[in-house]
Amino acid sequence: MTTTQIIAVVIFVVTMAAIMTEKIHRTVAAVTGALLLLLTGVLTVDSAFSYVDINTIGVLVGMMLFVAVVKNSGLFEYIAIRAAKIANGHPWKLMVLFVLITAILSAFLDNVTTVLLIGPMTLAITNMLKINPIPFFMTQIMASNIGGTATLIGDPPNIMIGSAAGLSFVDFIANTGVAVVFVLAATLVCFYFIYGRKLRVEPQAMEAIHGLDAEKAIKDRPLLIKSVVVIVLVVLGFIFLDRKAILWSVFASFALSAYVSLFELFIPTDVSMTGDMWLDLCFAVILPALGSAIVFDIGASTGGTDILAMILKRRTTLEIGRALLLVDIGIVTIAAFLYGPRVGLYCVLGLFAKTLVVDKAIESIHLRKVCTVICSEPRKVEEFIVKHLNRTATISRGYGAFSGKCVTVIMSVLSRREAVQLRRYVRDIDPGAFITIVDSSEIVGKGFRGTN
Repeated sequence: MTTTQIIAVVIFVVTMAAIMTEKIHRTVAAVTGALLLLLTGVLTVDSAFSYVDINTIGVLVGMMLFVAVVKNSGLFEYIAIRAAKIANGHPWKLMVLFVLITAILSAFLDNVTTVLLIGPMTLAITNMLKINPIPFFMTQIMASNIGGTATLIGDPPNIMIGSAAGLSFVDFIANTGVAVVFVLAATLVCFYFIYGRKLRVEPQAMEAIHGLDAEKAIKDRPLLIKSVVVIVLVVLGFIFLDRKAILWSVFASFALSAYVSLFELFIPTDVSMTGDMWLDLCFAVILPALGSAIVFDIGASTGGTDILAMILKRRTTLEIGRALLLVDIGIVTIAAFLYGPRVGLYCVLGLFAKTLVVDKAIESIHLRKVCTVICSEPRKVEEFIVKHLNRTATISRGYGAFSGKCVTVIMSVLSRREAVQLRRYVRDIDPGAFITIVDSSEIVGKGFRGTN
């Protein structure tokens, strides 16, 4: 072994020992180990950053923030109480339901987070039943690890494997998801023989479960409804959208939240700044629509119902603006019902305007000029396009229907700025040249955005 390899091994062993003994916080130990690798020259800064898996960090941060918000709604307590009431306080049925709930939640959330959410409710219910909570915790820990292997986002190693191997959310479900079902079933059988037959509860304690009210566990019903909707949208996004779209969507969502919070900090207001609803509507439609067009153009979204619009765009022939129209029409209908026909009609106008602005803005971003030139100096024009504009052109031979003369026809696809340069150059060298310039936003081929 070389000196560098020996140093790397020593740092690794010391770091792992610090993490295992918990004498030092594991985060401090890991960061210290990484710094030592940099200071000793084992890794360069560039190589160190190349080992950082942004995909894993992004998904974990997003999921943890999501859980931090959702738990304030009381959703997890509601699920736990409903499970206890469905089981009628029967300990084995309750254990099976908690195992299934833990496995399903772990497939979409971090394993440790799931156990920390379900654990307190498990402890409270087992105390009511006056039974030992340890068997329940043991089965939930097993279920959490088993369920976490079912999906791409269920466990950090899955995310890293999927990122490195290019595996999608559906790939994991189709392969590991099916196996998890059988493993979980076999595990439940083992749990029954280990714990199930030994669990006994007094009838009075079972009756106490019926006194629990799941509705009272809900702390914020609007947040609960939003949480369920977001969970569904996130799952649909992972199933139907690729990893790049998901990561860009996470970034765009964070950026949007940050900018909104920033403006609220410097320009705090809860009323119209103009006092004119029509003026408010125009700017509230145009500015966000332009921002949405830029986000959609890179294959991302700002979250929410935009995810459904992206899925419709990917799976149908609809343009993104029309997909937004179909998705958001329900929200506009609800707004009309809640706030009256006047506000509802303004919302309808705003939605149609947003549809047009988004589609036209994306079309403008992709807009190219198809230039056709017939002149007396075709070689000079060809050289100008290739050497000065760094583009290419298609050369064909033709003849004039009226003059009968043979001509060289030059066709090139350029940006708006390049088209202006070409037109000026051709006019300078041949004032009598024939030029046509046509707009096109659908250019498929090398050097262009293609079908995006």
